[in-house]
Amino acid sequence: MKANVISFFYKFKCTAEKCNDNCCRSWDLAVDEETYERYLEKKGTEGLKLRLSVKKDGKGGRLLRMPFGKCPHLTRDNLCSFQCKGEECLMPKVCRLFPRYTVSYGNIVTGMIDLACREAARLFLEQEGRFSFVPADGEPEIYWRADEADDSFEELLLTDLELVLDELWNEDGTSLEEKERRIFTHIYIEHLELVRGETEGVGKPGFSYDLLEKNHPGEIPYLLKERSKEVYNGEMFIPSGFINNIIYSEFEEGYLILYHRSALKLINAFKKKYGKLYEKDADAFFMEKWKEITGRYEWLEEKYKSYLSYKLQMNYPGAGIDYYIIEPVLMAMVSAEILRMFIITHTQMGNDLNMNDLSGLICECERLTSHNVPFTKRVMERARKELF
Repeated sequence: MKANVISFFYKFKCTAEKCNDNCCRSWDLAVDEETYERYLEKKGTEGLKLRLSVKKDGKGGRLLRMPFGKCPHLTRDNLCSFQCKGEECLMPKVCRLFPRYTVSYGNIVTGMIDLACREAARLFLEQEGRFSFVPADGEPEIYWRADEADDSFEELLLTDLELVLDELWNEDGTSLEEKERRIFTHIYIEHLELVRGETEGVGKPGFSYDLLEKNHPGEIPYLLKERSKEVYNGEMFIPSGFINNIIYSEFEEGYLILYHRSALKLINAFKKKYGKLYEKDADAFFMEKWKEITGRYEWLEEKYKSYLSYKLQMNYPGAGIDYYIIEPVLMAMVSAEILRMFIITHTQMGNDLNMNDLSGLICECERLTSHNVPFTKRVMERARKELF
């Protein structure tokens, strides 16, 4: 087994009762089979309490019951009772590992730090520049196994990921939006080749729009063709109207009221401030606001690029399961644009922006978008209709 983890993987330390957030609230906490077997083995009142704390999820799995959105195994001090008693083996696997996100793609393992944890997002922002994968210390515990992944294709993907990151971090003076366009052009060329059963082009340079136009003139999507001139003029690569529709339509208000009230506050402020903005003016408007903010906070643009880069590293290996490489790249870009809208809204509400504020905005964005299969499916379906 080849195991690589992100460079700051082992730096994370849970802040426990000092955390100004709580990952034991407002989540669907899955109980894995191995942990549930331990619950079944426990005798007496303690065993009964453990088993009663679990419910079926309707899909063949199990979840912890969350009365009032709170884990039933929290102490009065909001600490994990299992950890307090030295019984970590009774914690569901997701709790034991979070925010570490280790996935086995066949014989290849990648380990990331999930930024849906506030402390993890803070640690992420402390790092500088581009992140890299490094060999793991021993064999990390696996959170999720994708045994259907293609090992040989996974190797190609990891090679290709480095090419994509080289393009993103290339200091050639072009805008981030133009780099996104080049990256997506590269991915789309590879996608067309994969559809034809050709893998030879994966992991080889090919960021030229001219190459796409020459080899696949009848298959250029709207996102690359009609918007090319706009992107060259410094407008957003993913249309702000597309992101607006996601913010308006894909985050159910009842869910936000129960689980993500700070995100709901941001989203409502976004709607109030920008709901009447004409779509044809939106891209230029938001890019102008972004230039104002990044001019005020000189460190912000680099951190924003780091976030997009990190999302690519987290998402891209997953294409080894279904060979659909467009999805992880597009979803990384969508997440980054949602974060951009959150940052703009936060500052336009009259708030200052510091690293602590940004870590909170990243955390909210991740909780809404990351590892959310229904959300990803809805966004990709919308993308097929509006961007291709």
